[in-house]
Amino acid sequence: MGVRLTLATMALTLVGGAAAINWIVFDRVGYLADVVVTDPVEHATELYNSGKYREAEEYSSFWLSLPGADEDPQEHAAVQAVEQAAREKRSDISYQATEVTKGFLLDESVEDYGQAAGALSSLLVVGDIRDLVREGWHWTQGEEVDPFITSLSALGVALTAVSIGPQAPAGGAGKTGIAVLKAAKRANKIPPRLEKEILLAVRGGTKGMDKLAPVADLVKYGEKQGLAATMEVLAKSETLAEIPRVVRAAEKYGDSGRAMLRWGGKDVVRMTEKRGAAEVRAAARYGGDAVAKLERVPARALVRDIKHFTALTAEAAYATMKLFLQVVEILFGAVAFILSGLGMMKTAAEFLARLVLRV
Repeated sequence: MGVRLTLATMALTLVGGAAAINWIVFDRVGYLADVVVTDPVEHATELYNSGKYREAEEYSSFWLSLPGADEDPQEHAAVQAVEQAAREKRSDISYQATEVTKGFLLDESVEDYGQAAGALSSLLVVGDIRDLVREGWHWTQGEEVDPFITSLSALGVALTAVSIGPQAPAGGAGKTGIAVLKAAKRANKIPPRLEKEILLAVRGGTKGMDKLAPVADLVKYGEKQGLAATMEVLAKSETLAEIPRVVRAAEKYGDSGRAMLRWGGKDVVRMTEKRGAAEVRAAARYGGDAVAKLERVPARALVRDIKHFTALTAEAAYATMKLFLQVVEILFGAVAFILSGLGMMKTAAEFLARLVLRV
């Protein structure tokens, strides 16, 4: 009886210990199981190797500016190296000339100066005519025509006439907005629902411009932060009404607004409103998935848990150790149950024997 009780107690102790370890080590940070932690060196290098030199430099600069980026000197130095290499590529004269040409002729540059050239071509009506001719060629060839670009270009041509005379300021502002929207469309920075709203407004002609009023906030933001920043605002705006909200969130990060919208994940605007810019900056070091988890815990706890979680998942240790603990819980739980059951059965048999003997 004493041996069985001792074994049962030991088994229950092991079960409890395994359960406690499982909670402390795994379950407490289980909410991070679906988080993909961004490796800054890997991500920056991938951008650079893909020829996305601007993104490589901007991502590297952004990451290096975040809290805790210098905790690992080797990682910090590697990201700095990518930043420097990308900066050198972007300073090359031939690269700059190519981007300006691509911007003016095709409206497809990734650089601010190239995008500005594309916007300038639209403001001078050259770009609108260019795009109408290009889309018309697609139509004659039986190819798909982009109704968004076509409608914006047609409106741009119409506003060119409005830009002459007393209405010039209004027409000029409208053409600036059109240039921004066309550039964003070519860069795939306009969500489907927002594109549909803009298209409906544009098809309303000059009267439809009233529905595009939120674009004015976008243009003002772009005057301070550049065309590329306005594209990121559009990318995070599901509707026209959301544009001012996204602008307000971006402004909280100053010159880093574009980068935060670009790499802060799909929930960056909402988390900025909920937690504040400082908390989002702390989480952004680990990528957009980490920023989204600010919904559950503040940044300080999130950073602590991510460090703990990544240490566990560095190799295959996480799955192996968790499985082992679960097996321990189940195995020793069963042993404890059997031993306890045997002990109870023996006690019951002894009790019945005494009753029989008395009878």
